[in-house]
Amino acid sequence: LKAELNPHFVGNALHTAAALAVRDPDAAARMFTALGALADEAAARVDVQEVPLREEIAGLGPFLALERERLRLGGGEL
Repeated sequence: LKAELNPHFVGNALHTAAALAVRDPDAAARMFTALGALADEAAARVDVQEVPLREEIAGLGPFLALERERLRLGGGEL
């Protein structure tokens, strides 16, 4: 999960949310919420080297939500 919270990913998520803000404010709000959840998760594990697979899988929800919205906006499928 930490690897997914890189500047390129965050930039893509923010650009997508900004594009959605005008035409689909609810989707933009969902993206900001998911991005915040990812940031909270990463901050909580800043000094953790290993994470149980079960926790890693459980934490993927916000990441997948962001990718779905980003690909939906671009016309792609996930």
